[in-house]
Amino acid sequence: MNCARGVIINDFSLARGGATALALLSAKLFRARDVPVTLFCGDDARHTAISDLGVDIVSVGGKPLLEQGKLHAMASGLYNIRAKSALERLIRERDTDDTIYHVHAWSLILSPSIFSALKSVAPRVVIHSHDQFLACPNGVFYDFQKRISCDRTPLGPACLATQCDKRSYVQKGWRVLRQTGLRHVLTDKHKWGAVVAIHPKMQHRLSTFGCGAMTLKTLRNPPPLHGIARKSRGEQRLLFREPDGTG
Repeated sequence: MNCARGVIINDFSLARGGATALALLSAKLFRARDVPVTLFCGDDARHTAISDLGVDIVSVGGKPLLEQGKLHAMASGLYNIRAKSALERLIRERDTDDTIYHVHAWSLILSPSIFSALKSVAPRVVIHSHDQFLACPNGVFYDFQKRISCDRTPLGPACLATQCDKRSYVQKGWRVLRQTGLRHVLTDKHKWGAVVAIHPKMQHRLSTFGCGAMTLKTLRNPPPLHGIARKSRGEQRLLFREPDGTG
């Protein structure tokens, strides 16, 4: 895919964790190469300084699910109509044949509705999987009640019958509904561009969410100390940290 313009899609405009930090870093790197960038974010973008780099911002003006009322959070978390409408409008008014859409975090504000909006440009969509919500209802293939890794097939009979959620089975049921909705909109027939995992061991589990025709690639997060040298005590040798974090 050639990229003459990038649209970065993320729940937040201000870094709260690794996913948003990488989303904003990618915007900065695009701008460093003079590639026009739009940040489509779920929050109100009130405190971000990314626009100082020439990044255009389109904000939904929403709040994280845990900061909303329960009923509103249940509904918007399953399908955020405002986010879908705003993204559809952005695509309708500004899309070009060489615009790439890069999805980062979506589960805390934007919801699966954004993939409904992205269907029309699916071959130019890259989905960065910082977690495993694409495949697993609780996002981590982990049974929080038993405190063990989970190997159940997502949305299979054993999965549906198990209370693995860290809060309650009601919460698990809500997550199952959201996962079902996600699979309804994120299907093979739209020929999505690619799914990017941040670790090679994520690939097998991400492949269980039913979009086998998608290109699934691994792109590790950039290590902060790669290439930094230091002297060891008593010796005149240099030690480097390798990309995988080993000495």
